Amino acid sequence: ETASEQVTVVGLLAKMGESFEETGGGKFILSSEDEGNFDLHGKEDELDEIYQQQIQAKVVGRITDEDTRPKVMEVDEVETA
Repeated sequence: ETASEQVTVVGLLAKMGESFEETGGGKFILSSEDEGNFDLHGKEDELDEIYQQQIQAKVVGRITDEDTRPKVMEVDEVETA
């Protein structure tokens, strides 16, 4: 069961618009060079703090949907990369 396995992804944070949220997306996308894009759910305050600094983020979480683009990730931890 890969869905419950924790993964760590480092990438660039992007803040998404309201239309993205209305279709079930989160507030943030993490773009990584190797893993592609992740739709991040949870820890919005921490993500926002890092986003305000406009730097890379290291996100630890569980991918809850691998089949969508971007993949959906439930965030457990986030820190600056």
